[in-house]
Amino acid sequence: MTKEEIEKSYSKRFEEIENMLNFIKKNESKIEPKIKPSDKHTADLKKSLNIQKASTILLLYNLMESTVSKAFNNIIDDIKDNNVSYTDVSKPFQKIWLNCNYQDVFDVSASFKTYKNRTEKILENIFSNESNESSDFLLFSNLITPWQLTGGNIETTQIKKLCKNFDVTFNVPQYVSDNASILIDIKNKRNQLAHGDSSFEEIGVAITTADLISWTKEVDAYLKLLIQVTTDFVHEKRYYSRGKVEPI
Repeated sequence: MTKEEIEKSYSKRFEEIENMLNFIKKNESKIEPKIKPSDKHTADLKKSLNIQKASTILLLYNLMESTVSKAFNNIIDDIKDNNVSYTDVSKPFQKIWLNCNYQDVFDVSASFKTYKNRTEKILENIFSNESNESSDFLLFSNLITPWQLTGGNIETTQIKKLCKNFDVTFNVPQYVSDNASILIDIKNKRNQLAHGDSSFEEIGVAITTADLISWTKEVDAYLKLLIQVTTDFVHEKRYYSRGKVEPI
């Protein structure tokens, strides 16, 4: 996936959020301040807007999760597309290769026999007498379990952890990092909604439209920076080991 494709997908999702915010602002303007709060039409409209505000939280979180997933999958995809093997990538990506090949072994239902069989299979392929088969097995394109993002937990702490695991340098400017903690609040509110701990109206009533506009700007600044550093990482092929760097 190219940087242009990632940005196009991002823009489409971001536009949905902007449309929702415009919808909320437009309908808020219809609420006359002189009308009594007990007026049924006004009460129903306020309730609907609160639900829409909470729904915007879900849109923001989906933007976060989708962007982070695409950003890091883009790195793995580039390694696959270039037929890079385990032996040629840097240590962090060798760990990713191993984690993917052992991921299902750590399922609660997995046994020692499952672990042993997986190890034997990997060793047999690596030390196969037919070197071509061994080399092919070590390619990222032959991962037993594809790398995928764990959903429902995306915020700044998790993103920084992913960057460390992928050896991606993510130096966030002060003007962005000062406001990036809002990603944690958005994740928490999203999980409250997803798990049924709070209703949409309960979440929405505590949020102003100005809050949502501000949060959207903060999320946008953070995610665009992430897209930039990860696509630069792919362009410069920084996943290669230091002893083997392919030309850009």
